[in-house]
Amino acid sequence: MKNWLKVWGIAILLSLLAGNGHAADWDFYGSVKLQVFNYESSEERENHLASLGETDPYTNFQFKLDKYTTKLGAWVTHDDLTAVVEIRPDNDGVGDDVMRLWYGSWDFGGGELLIGQSWTPLNMFYSSAAAEDENNMLDYGALWELRHPMIQLTYKGLKLALVEPGDETSSFYSRASWIMEAGKIETKMPKIEAKYTHEIGPAKIDVYGGYNSYDFTLNSNDKTVSIDSYVAGAGLTLTFGDFKMSGASYFAQNAGPMGLLQTVNYSDPELDANNDVLDNESFGWLAVASYIVNDKIRLEAGYSELTTELDDDAVWSTKDETAAYYFQVRYTVFDKFFIVPEVGFIDYKTAYWAWDGRNGDAGDKSYVGAKLQYDF
Repeated sequence: MKNWLKVWGIAILLSLLAGNGHAADWDFYGSVKLQVFNYESSEERENHLASLGETDPYTNFQFKLDKYTTKLGAWVTHDDLTAVVEIRPDNDGVGDDVMRLWYGSWDFGGGELLIGQSWTPLNMFYSSAAAEDENNMLDYGALWELRHPMIQLTYKGLKLALVEPGDETSSFYSRASWIMEAGKIETKMPKIEAKYTHEIGPAKIDVYGGYNSYDFTLNSNDKTVSIDSYVAGAGLTLTFGDFKMSGASYFAQNAGPMGLLQTVNYSDPELDANNDVLDNESFGWLAVASYIVNDKIRLEAGYSELTTELDDDAVWSTKDETAAYYFQVRYTVFDKFFIVPEVGFIDYKTAYWAWDGRNGDAGDKSYVGAKLQYDF
């Protein structure tokens, strides 16, 4: 019932944003995506997850609806105003998960002002990797942070946004106490993000970055520290007829508190023996190439790496690493219906355990299968 009330609320919002219903243009769209994949994890991967008390949601044979990217949405336009709402299956029973997009925008001629929840500027989609609920290599070296409430100004190739503050971490590992220290978060400013895109000839260039900051007060001793995060990166896409290749990279400090999503075990800062901040540094990159064989077949392959490491002078290593690669064939059965067979491999390499200060083999995982997609 709670979710249905949210859906009705969304419908009411659309009506309000669109003004006079008879004057507004409604355009519904959607996508249904089925995942059919078999995952094989190494013994080291399973042992590593067990040591952390965690499980991998992508194991064994899976034949299921992709609840994350299967969606139903509507564009409602009225003069220079647009409202967009997009929902997805809520299989987790968590009401907020049903909403993907919910925003209104105003086209003022030279640019656009957007208010609401949408994709932030720090989402870079260079890959079309289909496995793990259409991951797109986003966990393994591409930059992403999903959709958040924000105010975004778009002017020509520039997007500048004030985003809901990142405060993803409410506890940090402290070497003074050798435990996860809980604390109180105090945010004082929105997250700031920007992206600039420029096209020249066959090249498209993306430059992007962001900054986030908040104070963290430890419950144990009332000490307050500032958690500062930033990210900067760039990407290049070259298109020559039916052949396209892309490369991108980014560097981030304290990606976890920034709200960036990464597959490594450790992307948060730590507190040293004096409970001062030890920043965590991340570096990710990927390369993707695709070729359109004909109007039915498109080939794509990609490789990515992600490394995080604490800014620390201790004798032990504090590095986490992961790498992934894949190959896929996108086959168009008919207009808006696609089958995408794919094979891939994910190497979780080494991982850091804070409680005993050592690195270990985090194992690997291979997969084979296909995505079935129908757009409407």
